[in-house]
Amino acid sequence: MNPRLRIPFTASTLPGAHKGLLLDKFIPVKLAGARESYLEPLKAVAQISSGSSVYKLAYQRWRAAVQAAPLAVRLEGKVRGRLALGLGIESVTEIGCRIHHTYGVPVVPGSGLKGALRAAMLAPEAAEAWKKRANFLFGSPESLGFAGVLDAWWVPEAGSGLAIDVVTAHHPAYYTGSGGAAPTDFDDPVPNHFLTITGKFAFAIVSPNESWKPFLDKLLRQVLEDRGLGAKRSAGYGRFHSLSPW
Repeated sequence: MNPRLRIPFTASTLPGAHKGLLLDKFIPVKLAGARESYLEPLKAVAQISSGSSVYKLAYQRWRAAVQAAPLAVRLEGKVRGRLALGLGIESVTEIGCRIHHTYGVPVVPGSGLKGALRAAMLAPEAAEAWKKRANFLFGSPESLGFAGVLDAWWVPEAGSGLAIDVVTAHHPAYYTGSGGAAPTDFDDPVPNHFLTITGKFAFAIVSPNESWKPFLDKLLRQVLEDRGLGAKRSAGYGRFHSLSPW
């Protein structure tokens, strides 16, 4: 482990630790000009299981409540590759990750999913009938909308639901404009490791009435399979597959 960690942690010593708390409070801050990577502490976080008994109980209670709602559109899907959520969150590691505040597991916030659904309805290629109904379903700056978009819960399974990824700045001086140097083969690449999300999620939208359910099911499938969620979608992140009702 990084010797600068005041309280070193590993998956074996902290098997039930809250990953969000570890990321916020126990990752070392880089000194000015330092080049060390966050790879090792992020690995330690990614190895901690998210399948705690407390979270499993909370997930089952939420699932039962949604299943009891007659107007709920429900889909379960698996991340195809990686999902990048919350990269812009303020973080010691400079690149954040969306973690459930209470349970410390991956989560897709309902607000972000709602925005993705509304954006799909307002896309240039969308039918005019879709565009006219976007505000009715998902709201506008002046209204809330009549479709209730819930947070998508991570389906408990083995593992943490987190995986290490990396973005490497091959020409840092050129990209930042410092020094005015042109990019060359003699530059020193700087790897930036960050956490991405994997696994299955259970999605749910409460329809305004029974007649809207087929449309919302179709829209949700299109967003998850084709448009994707989160950041880096142009690079293939954020798509889901194996969608099925639950």
